[in-house]
Amino acid sequence: IEELCSKREELSRQIQQEEEEKERLQHDIRVLSEKLSRVNESLAQRLAAQATFDRTIAETQAAYTK
Repeated sequence: IEELCSKREELSRQIQQEEEEKERLQHDIRVLSEKLSRVNESLAQRLAAQATFDRTIAETQAAYTK
């Protein structure tokens, strides 16, 4: 019985460690997801600005070549 109790205690420690690791990983995922969302928003804004510049440049070049 002592051996079974000892194995159970060890298993309980391992379970606790894995639960703590799971919590850390879930926290990291939340943080990274928020960061990814901010980067995606910034990228979309920059791509829109770039498209505006490209359109303005093309229109200006077209006006000068007429």
